[in-house]
Amino acid sequence: MFAHKWRQGIFAYCHAAVERGKYFSPETVYLRTLEELVKTQDVNEGWEEAEMKLICEAWKGQTPWKDTLNGMEMLKARFIVAALSNGSAKDLIAINRASGVTWDYIVTSDLINAMKPSPEAYKTVIKLLGLKPDEIAMVAAHEYDLEAAKNHGMKTIYIDRDTEDTLINKSALRGRFDLYIESGGLEQLATQLQVQVV
Repeated sequence: MFAHKWRQGIFAYCHAAVERGKYFSPETVYLRTLEELVKTQDVNEGWEEAEMKLICEAWKGQTPWKDTLNGMEMLKARFIVAALSNGSAKDLIAINRASGVTWDYIVTSDLINAMKPSPEAYKTVIKLLGLKPDEIAMVAAHEYDLEAAKNHGMKTIYIDRDTEDTLINKSALRGRFDLYIESGGLEQLATQLQVQVV
């Protein structure tokens, strides 16, 4: 529960920063939101900044969904699979090495000095990929990400994940995006796009 609240705080912090036209490094976002959370959760006794920085390192230990590795390989047989992440390049490299996830291309907030959902993040990835917006599909488990991508002319694919977008009515999202994957994740997406591994 603590981790979920922390993660919700991270999303809220990023949104607030974008609204104010500010950029903060992922490390700053993690630390500031953790500091705020421990105050509100009344567990700040004995929490030193060095300890909190160490706790922030836990985000590098993320494990992929069970459909991710195979699903990405299926998709890469036909498409360029790129990441647009609010994480740092350093963190994504660590996460990918630990998990076995590989991308064709990675764009992180620290490389472009912009966080999602700022317009700059989406405009930059479109430019870097050298494609027209409607030739790119944003695949995400977050409504805000897809709405922002749609506003920039990109196709949108919503992947329903149990732990994501828990504060919204997901049934209301059907029909708002180009595809809605209810279960099966990236493997199901690849199947629906008729991807065949050669």
